[in-house]
Amino acid sequence: MNSYHEPNQNRPPRFRPPLIGCVARDRQLAVALASCYTDTFASIAAQIYRSLVTVEQDRVLSDLFDRMAGEELEQFRLLGELIVALGGEGLPRFSGRAPRGSSSCGNDRVCEAVLDSCAAEKRRNIDRYETLMSRTGDRVVRSVISKLLSGERRMLAYLTDFMREDSCD
Repeated sequence: MNSYHEPNQNRPPRFRPPLIGCVARDRQLAVALASCYTDTFASIAAQIYRSLVTVEQDRVLSDLFDRMAGEELEQFRLLGELIVALGGEGLPRFSGRAPRGSSSCGNDRVCEAVLDSCAAEKRRNIDRYETLMSRTGDRVVRSVISKLLSGERRMLAYLTDFMREDSCD
């Protein structure tokens, strides 16, 4: 069974100690992470949209996007906590905008377009987290960013596996 075929498990977030007081305050890093936070919020919405768009063509792909939305929700919470712990003053506000990478192409190309846009988004996020990790020496902050980076890499692997083994026809 492939990693993207695993059943969606509704489980509470794993216990971990709070980050406030465990990391050095770094307002510049908090500001840099704020754009990641905003993008993660948009990505959750995009994954749900992608699930809805692909459900009729490919149920397994739709379930994959649902699972990725759940994982990104966990990342969203962790990022928000890290921003506050670093001394960020409040979290970004959100405006209603269409999910990036959404496609209105014909049904025969919807799955391919959605997969491509999602994979490109994951690659951008990986690059951004690698850059941000290189900007801090704080061990705890690096650990949190490393966890976020592994989540993005895992989700990119889900997509790559899916694209390699399945078709959207």
